[in-house]
This record gives sequence, C-alpha cells and structure tokens, in this order.
Amino acid sequence: PSDCNFYQQRLVELATDNNPQGLYASVIGDYNDFTVRNPIQENDAIIMDVWSNEMQQIFGSVDSGFLVLITDAGPMVAAGDNTGLFTPSTNLIKRYAFAGGAQQPRPLHIFKNIVYLEANQGAIRDLEVLVTPFYTYIDKSDDVSLFSEDLLTHNTIVAWDYKQYPDSQIFAVQANGQALAITYFQEQQIQAFAWMDTNGGKDKYMDVACCQEGTETYAYWSVNRQTGGWIERMASRYYNDPTIDAIFTHATDTYSGLVNDGTTAVLSGAITAQGVITAALSSQDGGSFKVGWQVNFNYLYGYDEFGNGLYYRARIKVTAVTQTTVTGTLFEAINAAMIGPTISDIRVCSNVVGGLWNLNGQQVSVVADGFVIANPNDSTLPVLTVTNGTLTLPGGNAYGVINVGLPYFSDIQTLDIDEEKGETFMDKLIGVHKVAVKFMATGDLWVGPNFTEYLPGKTKMDRF
Repeated sequence: PSDCNFYQQRLVELATDNNPQGLYASVIGDYNDFTVRNPIQENDAIIMDVWSNEMQQIFGSVDSGFLVLITDAGPMVAAGDNTGLFTPSTNLIKRYAFAGGAQQPRPLHIFKNIVYLEANQGAIRDLEVLVTPFYTYIDKSDDVSLFSEDLLTHNTIVAWDYKQYPDSQIFAVQANGQALAITYFQEQQIQAFAWMDTNGGKDKYMDVACCQEGTETYAYWSVNRQTGGWIERMASRYYNDPTIDAIFTHATDTYSGLVNDGTTAVLSGAITAQGVITAALSSQDGGSFKVGWQVNFNYLYGYDEFGNGLYYRARIKVTAVTQTTVTGTLFEAINAAMIGPTISDIRVCSNVVGGLWNLNGQQVSVVADGFVIANPNDSTLPVLTVTNGTLTLPGGNAYGVINVGLPYFSDIQTLDIDEEKGETFMDKLIGVHKVAVKFMATGDLWVGPNFTEYLPGKTKMDRF
C-alpha cells in the first residue's frame, strides 16, 4: 500500500500497486485480520474501492476526527454514518472540491488542520477540519505559501515534519538539498518562510524528523556532508548559560569539562596573579583532578538587563590535590568576591578537541566559554582547520566548554516598500534613513544596503 493509518481501532491500508483506489480496513482491534463474514458483521473488515468521476490515486491519509484521504484529485473523507462511525454498512465516502495532493511527502496533522503539498508541488495547502456534536467536515482550504511560492518553484519539497514547541515550525527538505523553516501559527494566521543551506551549500539536507523530548520538540536532520552522511540534532534556542548551551553553528561537536556530579567548591587564599589558592570540594572528587591541569571556577554574581548571567572567574593551574581539595596558582588576579561563597560551576579545561571526524578537513568556527575563538568569515580571527579529526586552539589558552562547528550566515532583507493606496513606489528611488529591528539574545550585527557592503550595526545587547 502507498499509505497506512489507524482509524477507529482499525488498520487502514490504502492504494496498492494493483488497486490505486483501494481501501482495506482490518477487523476492529485485530490489525492482521481482514476477514469479511457472511452475513456481514459491523466489526468485520472493510474492503472497498473509492470511486469518483475521474481516475485518482490515494497518496496519504490523516485521522482528524474522521479519516481524510489525500488524493491527486482532491481530499476525500470517510464520513460513515451520521455519528461518524465507519463500518461495512456505513462506508460513505465524500469528496471535497479542493486541490489535490502530491504523492510525497505525507500530509502533516497539526491540531485541527491538515497541511499537504499540492499535486503540482508548487504550493502548500491547509485544510481546516471542524468537528461538532452532529457532524464533522472540512471547512476550508488555504494556500499558506501564497506569498512564498518562489521558494517552491522548480524545487519541490521531498520531506518535512512539524516542530510543535517552541516556535511552531514546519521544517522541510527540498530536492536541491536546501531546507525550509516555516513558522506556522494558523490560529493567528501567521505563516513565514525562510530557506536554509549548510556549509555554504556544499553539503545537502536529506531528511528531517521532529521528536518530543521533555517539554521541547527537537528536529533531527539527515545531512550528506563532505565527510559522509550524518544524523544531526538541532540545538535548543533556549539556554540557561550562554557560555555552555548557546550553539549557533552547524554540525557542532562539543568538548565539555563541566564537573556535573553536584560537586561545589569554596575558594580560599590569594587573589593576585600567581598567588596560591585552594578549592575545598563538597565531595571526595579531588582525586579525579591531575597536577598540571587548568581548572576554571565561575561564580555567578548577578544578571544583566536581558537575563544573561554575569560571572567572576578564577583560572588556576593545579599544583596539588587531595580527596577533598584542589590547590593551584592563579593565572591572573581575581575579584575578591570569589573568596568564600559556594561555587557550582567548575570546569576542567583543554585546548585540544578530538573526535571531529564529521568536520575533518573543514574550516570551522569555535566558541569557547562564550568567547569566539575562530570564524573563517571574520578576517580579524584565525582560520582553523580540523586535521585528522582533531583541533588545537591557538595561543595555548584552555577552556572548559568548547563548541566546534561550521559557520552560517543569518541574513535578513526588508521587503520592497510600496503604498497600498494611491500611486505605486515601485518605479521610484526611496531614501531609507533608519530601520528598527528587534532581536532576541543576539551578539554581533552587520548592516548595509546589500549582503556585500555592510558595517557593524548598533545594538543595545551586551556580549556575554
């Protein structure tokens, strides 16, 4: 069959190779039993052809209060009786005069709506299903890609999935290996389209699947990169500490030296550079630290106006350890407020990251403890290339959390300015002296008349 679904405790198989209009529904509660008895019983299997005045093939189905069949000639519904019960004796099929659907990808069921790709593969449609105590029906069909159909022309969607929370997005993979991010808030009548490539278009997206994990939905991508095929999980946009969780690169690998077993430390001793300082640990973890290591202690002392944490930091080179203490010398002077309070952010540092085979041979961006260390698109920073699956950071500096990945640009371009009433502005030169844009948790910004001429923009955001 071209599609399968579960409906009213029946396994429904649709459109076999030999019968593209066939519908086969199992016995209720027994998905392997397609028996039809004589005389027919109401829980018997349902085997029928979905007829219409023109040849059509069933490509997909959705259980949305009743079974919606997506065909190349338009949606149809297994209406059943006046209560919606679908049985061998009440197997009414209704056709609705809306656009037909494509064979792939499968339609998406998003709350009371069904989203599908049109048969011509050049538009995305939305069916709104209304369920009342008396009947269920398709209320309307909207073209949600009406203002973005240029993104679909000659570049059809081959796979997609829905990411419910946060942001309510449809992620789609296109035939040329690009991806689409579609903001979908139907109750607010908001649809916004953006296209994405990866590694400057040299790598290709192949497939996508979204999975609920805890309170957030995560997108998993199948990506064909220069180094082979990989499964990559999109990072969360929400994080507690931007020096740890803020990941804005593709194909990212992370070195984490965080001590995350609940151990805390209290510092005592010198606060000047090269002074001796001792960390008293809350557990007997001292033996896991080694002489010669660099260990960073980060003390959260407050938050800025945007909710970003503000930290004091002590970097020490370990000279001695016991079961409950770590002693070392300070790389630089520290704030006196670090002496005495309990510190929970403890990081064992490194300047080497291994296991980067998915990035082998690539020029990469590096963010370490919140500092941008390398970016091949920034001429003021060094260009670092992964060799034999390993990357060594320059300058001999070590960090507790290091994120290594492929950089990407986030480009925003204003729409053409025009007048809804009166004479058009399209054939006139327009002087734009100021543009106001609202960003969320954003660092650097460049602004200009096009994507090749730009200068650093002014922003109220402080860099972490």
